[in-house]
Formats: sequence, C-alpha cells, structure tokens
Amino acid sequence: MSPRPSPAILVLMFVSLAGLGTMSQFFRSMIAVIAPELSAEFALSGKELSVIVGVYFMAHASMQLPMGLATAVSNAGTLLSSAPLAYAAEGSPRCLD
Repeated sequence: MSPRPSPAILVLMFVSLAGLGTMSQFFRSMIAVIAPELSAEFALSGKELSVIVGVYFMAHASMQLPMGLATAVSNAGTLLSSAPLAYAAEGSPRCLD
C-alpha cells in the first residue's frame, strides 16, 4: 500500500485539476462567444462557422482518450505536469499568440 500524499499535495492536485477543468470549459465555449466577430472578420457563413466549431470539438475530443490512458497508467504528478502540454498540442488559443 502506497503512503498517503500530504494535505498540501492533495490541495495542489485539486486546484490544478479544477483549473484545468475550468480551462476546458472555457475552450469549449469560447467559439460561441466570438462567433459574431469570426463571421464578420472572415466573412464566414453559418455553415463555414459550424465546420470550424466541429473541427475544434473533434480536436478536443481526440485528446480525451490519450488523457484517460495517461490517467490510468501514470501517477497524478506526471499527469498534471503533462496536461498543459496536451492543451498546447491540441491547439489552444493561448499557444497561437
């Protein structure tokens, strides 16, 4: 039986995972928020905008299996340190600046 992590580590893990969950929700809903600006700036029709949204959701969904496997195989510290890299690989807007 492995030793129980210290309370500080548990709080750090909780805050990290809560932050990642918040970022995930933001990234999934941000296109709906900026859709009018995207349509106006790039002269996109509703159909073209829906293709962009669909591709973004597919990219987000394609990360679920690797992250689930990483959760099952590795410990939480390794997972939490690699999660920002996974978001960057997914193409989050912050890495496009």
